[in-house]
Amino acid sequence: MAVCALAGPPQRPGKKISRDLERKSAHERVRVLVKFNVPVAARHEQDVMSKGGQTRGRFGALGIGMYEMSASEAKKLADSKEIDAIALDGRVSASMDLTQPATNTTTARIYGYTGAGIGVAVIDSGVTPGNDFKVSGSNSSRIVYSQDFTGSGTTNDQFGHGTHVAGIIAGNRANSSGTNAKKNLSGIAPAANIINFKVLNQQGAGSDGNVIAAIDRAVALKATYNIRVINLSLGRAPIDSYVNDPLCWAVERAYHAGIVVVASAGNQGRNNSGGNQGYAMIASPGIDPYIITVGAVRTLLTSARSGDSVTTYSSKGPTLYDNFVKPDVLAPGNLVAAPRSNGSYLETQFPAVIVPTSFYLNNGTTAAGSYIRLSGTSMATPAVTGTVALMLHKNSTLRPDVVKARIMKSASKTLANAGSNIGTNGAVFPIVNDLFTIGAGYLDTLAALNNSDTAATGEAYSPIAWHDASAGAVKLDIVPSLDIWAAAAFSPTAIYGTSNLTSSTTVWAPSTAVWASSSAGAFNIIWGDNIIWGDNIIWGDNIIWGDTVLAQSLAGGDQ
Repeated sequence: MAVCALAGPPQRPGKKISRDLERKSAHERVRVLVKFNVPVAARHEQDVMSKGGQTRGRFGALGIGMYEMSASEAKKLADSKEIDAIALDGRVSASMDLTQPATNTTTARIYGYTGAGIGVAVIDSGVTPGNDFKVSGSNSSRIVYSQDFTGSGTTNDQFGHGTHVAGIIAGNRANSSGTNAKKNLSGIAPAANIINFKVLNQQGAGSDGNVIAAIDRAVALKATYNIRVINLSLGRAPIDSYVNDPLCWAVERAYHAGIVVVASAGNQGRNNSGGNQGYAMIASPGIDPYIITVGAVRTLLTSARSGDSVTTYSSKGPTLYDNFVKPDVLAPGNLVAAPRSNGSYLETQFPAVIVPTSFYLNNGTTAAGSYIRLSGTSMATPAVTGTVALMLHKNSTLRPDVVKARIMKSASKTLANAGSNIGTNGAVFPIVNDLFTIGAGYLDTLAALNNSDTAATGEAYSPIAWHDASAGAVKLDIVPSLDIWAAAAFSPTAIYGTSNLTSSTTVWAPSTAVWASSSAGAFNIIWGDNIIWGDNIIWGDNIIWGDTVLAQSLAGGDQ
């Protein structure tokens, strides 16, 4: 595959129907999501009804409609010039004591940025109100809006995932403070407001439609609650190119509305079922080039950054079908302590996740069992989201592109490489600090806040990696007229450095070789047998916990 001058991220002209819909038999009843290039109107619903279908949702702010009909009739919708793409409604699932110091947030707090006034939409399993989500010194909640998209009848967190995620973003340590406090279990942006959108049920499962409806609502409420960032600690296996992926349609509409979108990379880094050692396993919507996709770092349960390494379960790039360089950045995601939702599924099924009171209080029981510990890229994602809230608190005029570029440029390019990691079942997993594993590096909140670089034009979509068979090398494509990376301040050298690419590369330019076949063992894994181009990659059903990540985190196993 050779790619030269690209006018932005790759498109697939003429292909409107996603791969998953193409595979459906003609008479099978399906629920589809349709992306329009005109405002969604009643006449579109009437057209669906005339074909024996029913309307299941209209997301006007995103230009998406959801319908139920036969697969054959759904495919015929592609004949309309007002429709850009059609795909099935897929299924998604859920994908601070150490997070603050490890990301340099504790030091950054000296500057007084807390995320105050910034609205963060947490699209997850719900957020259960608690002391850590109140305005400091007040009984008022910072969960300023809540809406349920699951039909459960409550916006509280029955699974136990969303509350934990929200706490990493904006917990204020109310239950771990005072004269008896031993640990500061504060979130990254402890004064930010939470907009709570519940899209995952009690078992942590949901649908594309739920997530899209929540993103649509977030865009509609942007001005009302100053929603500047969306957190998506969830995902599913990619169904096709990002161009035909409904989750990507939605996150891009939010991005174009001026909202920073942060999503988890997924926990498939140990999945070698396709013989690819976890490469090309980035989850959707993390495959989208416009948003910030986050992988996980293992902190070794210390506050120091030295010795921290990428977790072996963190999904690796490039993205399936499109080959974007992902993840974009890493953040702490291993055994992170954050607020719990009492009585939730996770803690009742896995009581070992509950953090003993003795961990954060010397005595007293008023805050007993207020926190749980979980692992995964789900936990790394909100650390980046909280950092975005701090950056926007400091400068509310920042564009999503500049926010992404600053976070990536300021990330630490040095991570420990321990060689391998041993799981609780004795399996050995290699730790490799390459481009598709660590992206731009390890989140540094203080450095991101202090960075003042900007670019007048350009978009910060993740670069495309491609295999130049004639040269026997993997290269990156940058489009000088469109990419923010073409600006001197955000050049690929500044964003990615060189140590995680190849020791011989010191200066980058469009289509500079990243790996030659002799310079990295991973070359043959990713590109040698065309592993990433086929549909033969096998994904687990539980995308957020991956292989046995949850079980190992509960057992205190090596991550």
